[in-house]
Amino acid sequence: MIPDLSKEEIIEIHDNIVKVSGEELDILSKTELDSIAFRHKRAKNLTKKAAILLHDIPRLQPFSEGNKRTAFASTMIFLSYNKKRLKLSKRRVEEIIIYSVNNNLTLRDVEKILKEAVA
Repeated sequence: MIPDLSKEEIIEIHDNIVKVSGEELDILSKTELDSIAFRHKRAKNLTKKAAILLHDIPRLQPFSEGNKRTAFASTMIFLSYNKKRLKLSKRRVEEIIIYSVNNNLTLRDVEKILKEAVA
């Protein structure tokens, strides 16, 4: 079984990130957050689980602030839990997040990228 992040862990990651910058800790959409956590838990493989975090958190915007940073940190922490790492530069990961937000990358696209980049 692949250890995953719970909804509470995603919220904790988010809160720790936005506290540093003094931003709001609000959940903008509990429904979107529940959906992300549910799909992450149900995904069958590690790259799909990671792709859901990296693509869907910034795309679906469950928090009022810090969605992109939460996506990045959640993905890195999830991979670390599973003794894996991402062989992409921070800049490339930022591009993936921005392209996901702008509908230029689908979840499947992100999963394909991660299949090649997770070690």
